[in-house]
Amino acid sequence: MNDDQIKQLVADNHHIGAHTVSHPHLPVLSEVDLDRELGESQKYLQNKFGVEAKDFASPYGDVNEQVMRKVIEKYRSHRNVLAGYNYQDTFDIYGVKVQNILVTTTAEEVKAWIKNAQENKSWLVLVYHQIDDKGDTYSATPKSFEGQIDAIAKSKIDVVSFDKALVELLPQIGK
Repeated sequence: MNDDQIKQLVADNHHIGAHTVSHPHLPVLSEVDLDRELGESQKYLQNKFGVEAKDFASPYGDVNEQVMRKVIEKYRSHRNVLAGYNYQDTFDIYGVKVQNILVTTTAEEVKAWIKNAQENKSWLVLVYHQIDDKGDTYSATPKSFEGQIDAIAKSKIDVVSFDKALVELLPQIGK
C-alpha cells in the first residue's frame, strides 16, 4: 500500500496494526534488532499517520519465546497465522487465530467458516494478505474477493474491525 491508501484507511476509521519495519523472520533476530523491528514499526505508524498501533501480526507467523515476550511488552495483542476460531472461554489475546485467505479459497469455504463461527459462537478473523491477479499463495483475485465479500454480506454477520472486536471481547473475559 502507498501512503495515500493508508491515509484513506485511517480516514475511513479502519484499524491499523503493526507488522515490523522490514518483514524479517523475527525468531532469528538479536534482542536489539527485535526491539527495533517492533518499536520502530509502532513509531512510524504513529508519526506518519497518527495511528496508535496497539496490535501486532508477526511476519510469516514466526514467533518464539523471546519474540512473544517482546510483543507482550509493546502490544495489546498478537494475531498469528494459525487457522482456527477464537472462543470466549479459551481466548488467547497473544494467539488470535485466523482463517487465512489463499488463492484457492472459495466463497463456499468462507460461507462454511461463517456458519461454523455462528453455530459455535466464536470470533472469526479473516486474513487477506493481498488482492491481485498474481496468483501468489497468500492472495485473492479481485473476482474471488468479490465473491467472498458477497458471501459475508449475505450471511448478515456483524463485521467489525479487529480493534472493535477486542474492545468488546476483553471485558467479557476479564481483561
